[in-house]
Amino acid sequence: MNLRQIVREQKLQRFDYKLGGFISEADDEEVEKKDAFAGKTKAGSSKYWYVNNQGQMKAVVNPPSEGGWELADKDQAKEAEEREKSVEVDIDDEAREIINQEMESQNLKPHPEDENVFVDEDGDEIFQIDPDGEVIPGGDIDKFKSAEGEPYADYIDDINDKLYGGDEKKGGEEEAPPQKPTPKKKEKKGYDWRDETHEPEGEGGRPSTSQINDLRTQMFDGKVGRSSDWAGKANSTPNSDPPSDAIARQTALDTGFPKKGTKPWPTSNVTGQPAAPAPGNAGSMMNEIFSVEGCNVAEAFYERFGAPPTVEEMEAILDEQFSNSQLAAENDGPNGSKYKEKLRIAAEASLTKFDRLQNGLDKTANSDPPFGVDEEGNSTVIRPPSEYYGAAESIEAQVNMVRGVEYPAKIYGPNGPIESINKTPQAEEELTTAIIALSKNSDDPEWAKLNKGTAKSPKPDMDKIRDYVDQLLDNPISDEDNHQKIKKFAEVLAASSGGGANPGDSATFVRDKDGNLMMMFHSDKMDRADQQTNSTMAAESRQQRHYIDDFAGRGVINEEQQAAAQTIMDETEGELEKIKNEDRTPTVIERIRSLEGEKKEVALRGVEMLAQNRSPNPMESEGAKKAGVKTAEDYLNWLLEKDNITQEEAKTVNRVFNLIQGKEKGLALEHDLDPEEMESINATSINAEKTASQIKILDDRRRRLDEIETEIESPNGERRGLGQVTAAQQTIDQYHLYAINDPSSLAYQSGMCASVIGTDVVNAETLRDCLEVDNTDELLGRLITEAPRPAEEDFEDEGIGVPNSMLQRSNDSFERDDKGSVYYFTTDEEGNVNGKTTDPEDPNIQSSGKEKKPVRVGVATGLKMSSTFMNKEGDRFMVAQKSGRAKGGVGSNLETAGVYGKQLQDCIGAKGKASLHKESVEHKLANILSETQENTLAFHWKKAEDDYPLHYFLRDLNEGSLN
Repeated sequence: MNLRQIVREQKLQRFDYKLGGFISEADDEEVEKKDAFAGKTKAGSSKYWYVNNQGQMKAVVNPPSEGGWELADKDQAKEAEEREKSVEVDIDDEAREIINQEMESQNLKPHPEDENVFVDEDGDEIFQIDPDGEVIPGGDIDKFKSAEGEPYADYIDDINDKLYGGDEKKGGEEEAPPQKPTPKKKEKKGYDWRDETHEPEGEGGRPSTSQINDLRTQMFDGKVGRSSDWAGKANSTPNSDPPSDAIARQTALDTGFPKKGTKPWPTSNVTGQPAAPAPGNAGSMMNEIFSVEGCNVAEAFYERFGAPPTVEEMEAILDEQFSNSQLAAENDGPNGSKYKEKLRIAAEASLTKFDRLQNGLDKTANSDPPFGVDEEGNSTVIRPPSEYYGAAESIEAQVNMVRGVEYPAKIYGPNGPIESINKTPQAEEELTTAIIALSKNSDDPEWAKLNKGTAKSPKPDMDKIRDYVDQLLDNPISDEDNHQKIKKFAEVLAASSGGGANPGDSATFVRDKDGNLMMMFHSDKMDRADQQTNSTMAAESRQQRHYIDDFAGRGVINEEQQAAAQTIMDETEGELEKIKNEDRTPTVIERIRSLEGEKKEVALRGVEMLAQNRSPNPMESEGAKKAGVKTAEDYLNWLLEKDNITQEEAKTVNRVFNLIQGKEKGLALEHDLDPEEMESINATSINAEKTASQIKILDDRRRRLDEIETEIESPNGERRGLGQVTAAQQTIDQYHLYAINDPSSLAYQSGMCASVIGTDVVNAETLRDCLEVDNTDELLGRLITEAPRPAEEDFEDEGIGVPNSMLQRSNDSFERDDKGSVYYFTTDEEGNVNGKTTDPEDPNIQSSGKEKKPVRVGVATGLKMSSTFMNKEGDRFMVAQKSGRAKGGVGSNLETAGVYGKQLQDCIGAKGKASLHKESVEHKLANILSETQENTLAFHWKKAEDDYPLHYFLRDLNEGSLN
């Protein structure tokens, strides 16, 4: 830190407001030095008020040479003097004694007229004590040469470290000798800028730019890049009051989202903490943190000006404050188009979250019992609310906030108080899953004791976990017991953020003076097409078994049907397990061995290169040495003789074709072969048979389950098959469509959780409007799981036995017949794909691109399924689309990911606007309509009839535009 930076940071001169607006207003006035007079130093030198382009003020003899400092005008100087009068130094006797001794050791002494200023033998002010009791630069520091600035700044840091404690000792440093206990730093007595309300002075009833800049400077303490909640290390942690995650947010702003293995691992210069990002990526981190900071901005803006900021105003504030942060840089900031797009989304999301809070406060003020109002209707809400992002400290702070709710205070969602835990099969399953995760990952004693393993090798104690969940969901024995259960339920939800029980990524918590707590979770998305769910086929099978038992318990199916369904599940899982255990690596080896001439030579070189690129080299393992492996061919023969081939060994064989194609990163195999000639050793094509078999088995399972009729009826009165009903229930749970139920469950109870996608909020109201139902029982009768394309636009792949649109296909590995001929798609007269052929001369072959290249049929690598219903207009409405792919490589177990269907995405865009954004659009539209109306003949004629002299009317009519 240099001298200029030290000057800029002077707390005595850095007031809590920005005067930039006054600067522009003074441009037309002559600024005279006498107007800026600020008195004299103790040495007798005249001081003057100076202002920089950031609106910071200071009284010095001469302005700094850098930083854009200009002489203040009369109004600025007067305002600064008034502020200075209210400044009091807050320091105890012990701290003052320490400072006096330190100053004396430097041959400095207090000036007789001001004990808070220290002068040298020439009478120059070298140091002073600021209102917080810290030592800062004195009024005559501008006499320093620039080269002296660095040691001067370091010395100030050392003094304050001695007074109040510095950063924690770094690794490798010697332990500091014991010192005399240092005085506890007192809290600042400065005025509360939040109490100020201002009349907007800009156009259209909006605040002016200078007013907005004033607010931003106050909120962020005049420090660009600083989190609005940062209050020093001691007051920015989960153990603060109120619990805070500002230390995590500030660290994230400073360090961004470093990639695994980054060296050196980044550390925040402000917090001293190493980077510890929440799950996700740099984009999701920026969206969460910027929108959380934006929530604080919206709150302060609303309190001061009586209206929230517009999206454009919010963008400008966030950009000004954070565009030069490391987090912004990792998102194409500060000037890139991608950064601007992400900034806009975060600004929109912050206002959507703020809108959720205001609507919640309005609604709960009238709930029974009410939240945030007393008997006279006066607000008892404690402002500002607490905003959290998704880091570990954020979650810990939320849990601590919940634990602070004491009986008889209540926990609320934005729809009202949570009077009991809504017990559903989904709630029981998700809470169990959440507690399992907490037992493995949490160091909280309550949840850690549910782990019978070690921290490094956790092993959840399922008996204890089931008991824990059962006790949580048992009927309470008293009001206080009910309070404790709800409180524990809320703790688990907060601690499980980002999971199935609570998909929220960020949160807003607000308390009232009666100790009540309102909780809101925000599932942050940047686009309506973002991923909404992910799972594995194995987990989905377990979930479907649970549904079958639940349906039997509810009378949807009888016990005989239940047993038949579970038998189908058993048989299916057995078939899938058999396929899973099949290793096709020996097939690839056999095909490599069967090659001849140059082809075999190239393939063997590829095996050797891939082995050498692994650490340790599988060809040099103890087993390989004992088998006498010396060449790649020896290695392949040894692998065939082994009982099992390890994953590392398999990669040296299965990736040979990729290497020949030039697709292995960092490796290059020189050859003159056409990769097509080596297709026979393509592991993707060979393993695709496993994936195709998995898809066929899963589709057969649904069809077999559909032969079991349930008591649930479709809209036309037909009984629905169990396969469709279990698939519908899975869609409801995975996409959290149960939010539409009243009461809902888990994080959606009392409206606690909602998805936030820029201007859109996906809550119960949005989903009810789009799905045209009021509860999920109705939805069970309507949702259909099927291939993404209608049957009339699709064809069945005879080789696999499922509709073609249900298959995800490779773009670089292609289906071939027994003779090695490639398959091509064919189309009908309307361009719909209707089959495939190996005849390259077939006139119906599908083509693409300007060159009309024939489209080859990729091997199956995964499946696609959609969940739809027929809406009131008789149109097919896609609610969700799910894909399953072999994440571990073709042929491995399928993992699923899901997004909202196109029609639901469009409906959310049309019907999901947060009320604040909706009002903004309606306001703009009203203005547009008003302007349009004023350009119509009817408007002018009516105006003339009412109160407009005819000659004026004709003049305006001729001069105006009536288009």
